[in-house]
Amino acid sequence: MNQEVKVLAESTYSPENLAAAKRLQAEWKKLPPRKPREAQQIIRSFVFALDVVFEKSFLNRLSLSKYQDFEQKDVTGQKQIKISLLKDLIGRDQKELETIKENSEKFRTTGDDFESLLQRKIGAYKRKVDVKNHILQELLNK
Repeated sequence: MNQEVKVLAESTYSPENLAAAKRLQAEWKKLPPRKPREAQQIIRSFVFALDVVFEKSFLNRLSLSKYQDFEQKDVTGQKQIKISLLKDLIGRDQKELETIKENSEKFRTTGDDFESLLQRKIGAYKRKVDVKNHILQELLNK
């Protein structure tokens, strides 16, 4: 299952790939829990690959909505649009991540729940930036 989602993540966007990723995600949720040590790497890898597939889908929808002639452009033109949009999205996410980090330093509390929530939020933003950078590198290397 993990290998299947990695193949989808390395593929270009298509509605079929998105449907396959959603199917794999649903199957993944049905699996029994694993031992924490062995599961962490597998879980991170699976979630990252799913995020790549979903982000490619979002990037494709964004490209189509911002550029009405997107589908008429050649492959190089489409790639340049996606690169430009990704750079903008990465910049926004990095600013948001920095704001969250700065604000988290101002709100030091003794509650572990709040600290845990904050760390998960920071981790999620870092993953968002990593996913977008992964796709950007993929586009730049094609």
